[in-house]
Amino acid sequence: MSTRKWRRGSTEGSGQQGRGEGGLVFLSPEWVREVARAVEAARRSDEYFRRLSSAFSLSVMYSIAGLPAPLRALYGGKGEATIFVDLVKGQLRKLEVGDSACPGRADFVVTSDYATVWRIFRGELSPTRAFAEGLLRVEPAASVYRRPGFTARTLVVAGIVLRQARRVATRLVENGSPSEPV
Repeated sequence: MSTRKWRRGSTEGSGQQGRGEGGLVFLSPEWVREVARAVEAARRSDEYFRRLSSAFSLSVMYSIAGLPAPLRALYGGKGEATIFVDLVKGQLRKLEVGDSACPGRADFVVTSDYATVWRIFRGELSPTRAFAEGLLRVEPAASVYRRPGFTARTLVVAGIVLRQARRVATRLVENGSPSEPV
């Protein structure tokens, strides 16, 4: 797995910028990398997850807008985080966390805002409902509808990934004030 920055000012290698008392800051670059490690560990230890995820060879760029001020500092002062994930047969080949468009071409681009992804993470909103309500957008959308089997497997794998992410000690920051850990 490769992790790297693609824009000057990223926190790659900074070590502690996303860490706080009680857990890592939700969507900080350090939190994203820790979630990736947790998912990879689950993939190695869970045969069902490994078998299901091995069908995926694709790249996805996640773009999350509306970052609170403390997170903007971790993303070069911008209000948007960009996370690029490249999977080959279910294995994470590349993870890039930054504050601008990813350097490679993504098969899918998933966009949302901070409040929505926090609600999804907390289990207050399902990814499927967020998509149906237009709070989570996937481009090209036609691929989602054209390949229902692939979409169904994606939702199952996304649920497993979300469960692994929830195991990482996480805390929310809201415009300057950290909240209690989850």
